[in-house]
Amino acid sequence: MHEIIEQVRRLAVLSSHVQNVNRNMCSSGATATSVRAPTISVNPKFSLVDEKIKIRLTGLASNQIVTFVADVRENGSVFESRCVYRADDSGVVDNCTSESLDGTFKGVEQMGLFWSLKSVGARVAMRLVKKDVTRPMEFTIRVFDGNQAEAPEISSDPLSETVVHRTFMAPDVKRLPLREGRFRGTETFEWFSGLEYIDASRLGAVGLCFGGFLSLGLTSILPQIKAVVNINGTCITLGENTRELENEWLRTDHTDKIEVIRYPDTGHLIEPPHMPFIRAIDAGGKRMLTINFIPKQFKDQKLMSGGHMVAHSHAQEDAWQRILDFLHTHLGPGHGS
Repeated sequence: MHEIIEQVRRLAVLSSHVQNVNRNMCSSGATATSVRAPTISVNPKFSLVDEKIKIRLTGLASNQIVTFVADVRENGSVFESRCVYRADDSGVVDNCTSESLDGTFKGVEQMGLFWSLKSVGARVAMRLVKKDVTRPMEFTIRVFDGNQAEAPEISSDPLSETVVHRTFMAPDVKRLPLREGRFRGTETFEWFSGLEYIDASRLGAVGLCFGGFLSLGLTSILPQIKAVVNINGTCITLGENTRELENEWLRTDHTDKIEVIRYPDTGHLIEPPHMPFIRAIDAGGKRMLTINFIPKQFKDQKLMSGGHMVAHSHAQEDAWQRILDFLHTHLGPGHGS
């Protein structure tokens, strides 16, 4: 009889233990489903600089206000952008459809986090220039609770964060450093066109600013160059806010072969798409001393490149696609001499 009573007691203890475990499991399950940590996803996380990316944040409360902060470090300087979103009823923010309410840009701008980047710190007029194109740029994107658009520093921990890599070089592109001898003008062209994988009958040139002028100049001595894109050099592709004047290149017998594209409210530096807009450039005194046509008293001054950020950024995207189409039309397969 005593043994039976002892077994019943043990069964009661075991039953109580099982019930406690079940209660704990249900409680843990309820907590896990009711409190979801916000999660940010980016597609693609590794891309070329001219590609658009999709950024999606889930797990927020309905209509929650959050601030996205993007930053990248290049050449010893930090560039940062911010935008403020309100999550939809499902607690989702999508950079393709959500409207930025505040920050370095406003409105529905899929790539606004990138083209609104600005240098922070001592040199606030720095231009984001990628000197080593063999290495991708590494962007950190963090999300904070509330509107932090104007906060000098954000001390709270991010709700979520991720890293995005963007590169100028496609996987099949080669970069060949020139380390032997001194290459100049036609010498460089002869060396380049002699490479076994180069079709010397399908060569073109693209230049920005003075590089645009040089690109046009090459055509006068190298007839093998079949297409030229001159961006705000001597006015073949123009930002309307720049002050260059049309010159003799546009008053020749070859005007039927010249296409002039004007972009209202854009500035001088029309670069690849999604690169940051900058209105005034801190070029640096040493570099400015090499530019002979700038008066001496302005050598240490910032250069005004002009334009308005949104219009300029949209123009860069449009111009890039036009340039690619132009070069493919005139230099693509079947266009060699």
